[in-house]
Amino acid sequence: PDPAQFVPGTLTLDLVNSYAVLFFYDPVTETATGNGLLLGGTIELTMASTQPDAVVTATISSEVYEF
Repeated sequence: PDPAQFVPGTLTLDLVNSYAVLFFYDPVTETATGNGLLLGGTIELTMASTQPDAVVTATISSEVYEF
């Protein structure tokens, strides 16, 4: 991925230009497992930056497909 593209805007979850994976985190064992895929939606980045300590905010609207 190109860090220069991580800026405010809308990303389409289409498995071509962007995608999102759903992970379940278990705080007892401190492990995460990938159990789903988000497709057919968007991620709206209202604040995004690759700078250290920068705030990142987003809204996700998508179908969730669990494995």
